[in-house]
Amino acid sequence: MSVLGICGSPRENGSTARLVHEALAGAAGEGAATEYLHLETLNIRPCTGCMGCRETARCVVDDGMTAYYAAIERNRPPLGLVIGTPIYFDHISAQLKAWLDRHYCYSYTAKGERMFPPGYRAALVITYDWDNPSAYDSALEWLAQRLEFYHAIQVIAKIALPNATACAPDCQPDILRQAREAGRLLARG
Repeated sequence: MSVLGICGSPRENGSTARLVHEALAGAAGEGAATEYLHLETLNIRPCTGCMGCRETARCVVDDGMTAYYAAIERNRPPLGLVIGTPIYFDHISAQLKAWLDRHYCYSYTAKGERMFPPGYRAALVITYDWDNPSAYDSALEWLAQRLEFYHAIQVIAKIALPNATACAPDCQPDILRQAREAGRLLARG
């Protein structure tokens, strides 16, 4: 079993990254191989809507997203995904949105077949600075629905960290435990 962490935060050592790493640690504790991708460092360009992928079943844009595509190829299911994003201006980060848009190449081929490998499961993590614990449940749900509808990725955990700046994950041990447990569940398949 392998678990791939996707961090959509521009901050390499922020709360979002910490929770993604915590989930990966939980997975590793169960014997899973883990890998971490920090989207900010991959310099992923947005989808251009060129439709080149409809002919090739691969994105034709050659940029940092190829590291993610390679990870998917290396780690065929069962593979767990830990997907983390801060909430900026009421929604997921631009980095995560670009990553998600670039999944279009997995949506359908010219023959109408779905291309994303079946059998994936995911844990979702969001962080934000509002003290309302359910303020961005809609963003979590939106992301879960996209993954489930377009790629049949089963979302097994949704974790929200409010007050991320004022009270980082270290002062919210229950959130750290949730992240570790989500990683463990992913590793167990």
